[in-house]
Amino acid sequence: MKINQPLIIRRLLLIAGSLLAAGQLQADTLAYWNMNASGAAKTNVNTAGSGVSVTPISTLNLAAVGTVVPTFNPALASGDNYAGMARVAGPTPETVSLSQDFANSTYFQFTLAPTGGQLLNVTSLSFDVVAATTTYTANRELFVESDKTGYGTSSGNVLYGAATQSALNPGGGINWSSTLIPFNDASANTGPYSETLFSANLSGNSLFQNISDSVTFRFYIGTDTTSQNLGFDNLTVNGSIVAAPEPSVCALAGLGLVLFLGNRRMRKA
Repeated sequence: MKINQPLIIRRLLLIAGSLLAAGQLQADTLAYWNMNASGAAKTNVNTAGSGVSVTPISTLNLAAVGTVVPTFNPALASGDNYAGMARVAGPTPETVSLSQDFANSTYFQFTLAPTGGQLLNVTSLSFDVVAATTTYTANRELFVESDKTGYGTSSGNVLYGAATQSALNPGGGINWSSTLIPFNDASANTGPYSETLFSANLSGNSLFQNISDSVTFRFYIGTDTTSQNLGFDNLTVNGSIVAAPEPSVCALAGLGLVLFLGNRRMRKA
């Protein structure tokens, strides 16, 4: 019986490709904090995706996590509130800047890791934030970094930043939001302000794809003086879990490729 080698090769490659594709799970919420609990309980993740372990939020040089209930227009739903983060380190007053915030080491952070030998892809990081004051001249800012990019003050370190004043944008190619952080004010000053979502797109960054160990995200905070709050809500990490390919699948794909290349050489000879 004559063996149809090209057909066998195509089927081997098709089977291997199907098995590899089957390892990709649908993009989903990897971690979510709604911040509606009281005190330290706000730091516990409310939703963790299947195949992901998520640490509670930890802080450095920040006061105990408080509660901020913004006065927005339209108003927040009953029971909805923000986690208040206020620095307790650094000069008072200070000139709010990226370098000063970094020097103060005033931040909160959390870590995600895949479980069961799987791989983690992170596509976006989003959150609501408010400056817990009606003083619309107040300077407050945040910027997000990760252990995957290293911690520092360059565009290579900072994944995303936002502030209450456009003048706080550090420039230098840093990914800084053009949307200003709203104030806790429904009518006075330059209001009314409403709940505002900020989001960092990480889907095009290879450092956040196929993570086999863990990834930590760190939020640095800057304010004019100590004990001034930035409130955070609906902190969400989106992405997917990918099953690491089995060695047998890789071997099957490799065999199909070798046979395919060998068949091409024989035809050319």
